[in-house]
Amino acid sequence: YQVTIGNVTGTFYVVEEQQPSQVGGIPMDSGTLIALIVIGVFAIAALIVAIVVFKPI
Repeated sequence: YQVTIGNVTGTFYVVEEQQPSQVGGIPMDSGTLIALIVIGVFAIAALIVAIVVFKPI
């Protein structure tokens, strides 16, 4: 089942592991979604660090 937890920039759902939602055609469960968010945050942070480090060159 789906439980609405927010409606800020759209509707967010908590989906049970047995019923993965379709996000961009890729089957997603909560664990996968959290992992992608964490990876995305690290990627953005690494990009910012790279820009700051290489900017003086």
